[in-house]
Amino acid sequence: MTGPTPPIHPQQPDEAPRPNTGASLRSAPGILPSANPLIAVLAEADARRVIARVAIAAGTPILRIEGRLTDLPTRHSVQVGASQHIDPFDLFDDAAQVEWRSWMYLNHHCEPNAELRERVLVALRDIAEGEDVTFDYNTTEWELAEPFSCACGSPRCVGVVRGARFRRR
Repeated sequence: MTGPTPPIHPQQPDEAPRPNTGASLRSAPGILPSANPLIAVLAEADARRVIARVAIAAGTPILRIEGRLTDLPTRHSVQVGASQHIDPFDLFDDAAQVEWRSWMYLNHHCEPNAELRERVLVALRDIAEGEDVTFDYNTTEWELAEPFSCACGSPRCVGVVRGARFRRR
């Protein structure tokens, strides 16, 4: 979570949605509309996940984390201060959640392709069109509200994702 924060593709509810630029993903089954031209939310039978709508170069700012500030962590929150978290559930319509708070569908990975710098998700490496966009949940919450068993498949997998407090040093 270091380095300057470059300009990003903000996700603001009062802004007109940007056009979908990913030609091959435009009409793919399960793709849900997002206001962000770089990413899409893929709805599958039992889950939703964020994928790259287009190829994203390393170092590219992908999205800004926006939402409701809360004192306590939630299942989907991101910690932004000692006792301050951003929760995506400030919009109460499912379509609006997907369009403006798609970051809530970012999956964890122990070897992620993106990281949060302040409130901006930045690509750590090139991300191919259609590839999952992931970050390490252990870097954004001191202690997760709902720890879980990791299934990322990485040789560096931590096993149980619980938050920064429990990271191996």
